[in-house]
Amino acid sequence: MDAFIEHKRAIDALLAELAQRSADHFHTDPTVINWTDVAGLARLREALQDARDSSP
Repeated sequence: MDAFIEHKRAIDALLAELAQRSADHFHTDPTVINWTDVAGLARLREALQDARDSSP
């Protein structure tokens, strides 16, 4: 049970950090977004969807 709680806390911290980065446009100036920025977010979205789909 302790390991489960530890992993849950780590996941919560990662999600909070992602939410904070998202609020800051992932440290990207929204007025100068380029295709590299778009591709990076697409990869992140795919990774998050994979994580969601593989979660219990």
